[in-house]
Amino acid sequence: MKLLESLEKLSLPKLCLALFMFALVWLIPNLGLVHLFDWDEINFAECAREMLVSGDYLTVQIDFKPFWEKPPFFIWLQALSMKLFGVNEFAARFPNAIAGAISMVLLFLLGNHLHHKKFGILWSFSFLGCLLPQFYFHSGIIDPWFNFFIFTSLVTLYFFVFEKASWSLLLASAFSGGLAILTKGPAALIVLGGTSFVLALFFPRQIFQKWLYLFGWLFLVLLVGGAWFFWLYLDGKSAVIQEFIHYQIRLFQTGEAGHAQPWYYHPVVLLIGCFPLSIPFLANQMSIFKTGKEWFKQPFQVLMFAFFWFSLILFSLATTKIVHYSSLCYYSITYFGITYLLQEKQSKWVAPINLTLGLVWALILFAIPIAGSYIQSHYQQIVSSGIIRDAFALENLKAEPVWDWLDYLPFIWLSIALGVSVFLYLKNKLLSSFVTQMLGITLALPLILGTFLAKIEAITQGAVIEFYQSKQNQNIEIRTMAYKSYAPYFYAQKGNLPKTDTLWMAKSTAKQELQQAHSHWKVVWEKNGFVAFQTKH
Repeated sequence: MKLLESLEKLSLPKLCLALFMFALVWLIPNLGLVHLFDWDEINFAECAREMLVSGDYLTVQIDFKPFWEKPPFFIWLQALSMKLFGVNEFAARFPNAIAGAISMVLLFLLGNHLHHKKFGILWSFSFLGCLLPQFYFHSGIIDPWFNFFIFTSLVTLYFFVFEKASWSLLLASAFSGGLAILTKGPAALIVLGGTSFVLALFFPRQIFQKWLYLFGWLFLVLLVGGAWFFWLYLDGKSAVIQEFIHYQIRLFQTGEAGHAQPWYYHPVVLLIGCFPLSIPFLANQMSIFKTGKEWFKQPFQVLMFAFFWFSLILFSLATTKIVHYSSLCYYSITYFGITYLLQEKQSKWVAPINLTLGLVWALILFAIPIAGSYIQSHYQQIVSSGIIRDAFALENLKAEPVWDWLDYLPFIWLSIALGVSVFLYLKNKLLSSFVTQMLGITLALPLILGTFLAKIEAITQGAVIEFYQSKQNQNIEIRTMAYKSYAPYFYAQKGNLPKTDTLWMAKSTAKQELQQAHSHWKVVWEKNGFVAFQTKH
């Protein structure tokens, strides 16, 4: 806690700069350690690469055909990054490292303004000290920037309504909300509108007094957020807009892309993935009922309450459920988690349950390298036993990454942090105990990225991606058969010119069926669950 006290003594500008630089130093070195993962990471990176190849920055494309699932803002950021750093994993993930650094500064400033420096520092640090928030800043997916714009829009709108009716705040909120729409689509407007509506139910007088300004805010949000769609319309691409709308509707009505999950999917993800603040968050939410009506007289707390529950319920009701859909909830979970940790009295059950959850994570980190080593050395016995019935998975497991003692470093570090945390808990230093757990996660994730995550990636897709890389700058069309993947486009760096040869990629489980259906196809490569067939145009 001496470090925390030292940070509190810094001036605001120095502390903001320190947090920003620390985030970059922590996030950037790990960005290019593993290949991009199918589907989302490779999908967005390929859209950015095709922008550079085609020179068309208006239309989002996959395989040089219009791709209507996402608006272009995040793709523009990746394209700019690729201009600076080349077409690679680092460039695809770099924008989210910047999002992480900016988010940490924002949380500090907000926490300091609403409470005090200690709160701001801890809230800022929580985005590295919780598993999933830090992980997403190491990724190449859209959500970190989308979440940042949504949260910034809500917070600046809150300040406009409840603190200072400044045009700069209203414009900043509207501009940020519009960028959220340009980043991921109309879900931004639903979250902004739904959260604001819940807040208005508790504070109708304050909202009604600003009703004319709020209509202006909505107009500006739609103006910024709709700019790209209007641009497409003027360019004669209204069909792309129609397909985009239909896709957004399908996401809520059907289990798009095989992601239909039970209603409790997101609560479980948040409980496990936001360790070590998910349990303090739950304790805080339970205390609301004891506080009664007085709690709901504090507008910022109501805003964060509404933001969490509206987002969680919205994406739980949607049929398509993907792990990062609930990442909007990270802001509220960390805010209420830190709020709980800084209160004088805590429930006796919170720390023991949290330490138990930490033990579960430590055991998982211990089990992964053990399982990897065991599978590698007992592969034939596992096949004979029938424990794993998925033939494709069995083929994947033929990959032979070298498992060694370094893969236990995440487990060792987290175990040390948990041991110190237990000691502090027994000394009744509860805040220090939780901060130690956050430190454990802060370092454990980079260790995971630097050790066994690369080996897991090698098992699941490493061989086929290396094959695609070997086909770069060759006049070959690579297509997938009977399964979906964006990897051939990005890693073979497909151009938009006609090809003379075609390779058909498939899972090896479909090999026999495809050979029977296409007798003129020739197997030219096969490894770890994937097979390549060649044919002539």
